[in-house]
Amino acid sequence: MNKNRRADLEKAKELLESVREAFEEARDIVNDAHEAEREAFDNLSENLQAGERGQRMDEIANDLSNLSDTLNDIYVDDMIAVLEGAIQE
Repeated sequence: MNKNRRADLEKAKELLESVREAFEEARDIVNDAHEAEREAFDNLSENLQAGERGQRMDEIANDLSNLSDTLNDIYVDDMIAVLEGAIQE
């Protein structure tokens, strides 16, 4: 690998490291929002939970949980490892 491509891959690696940090921060924010929304829903009476607003709160909590799972499934570390391997060659 030539010097220019290696430098480009180093830049890509740095960008992915920034992305990883952003994903982790986003995941933490989403998790906090999910927990707060789920707790708010759980604290409603059964009548309110069954109502339109309660159902929407439940949907939002589920959507946030799914988003959190998706953020956990993005393997930025694996991407960085591939780049590191290529840079070393």
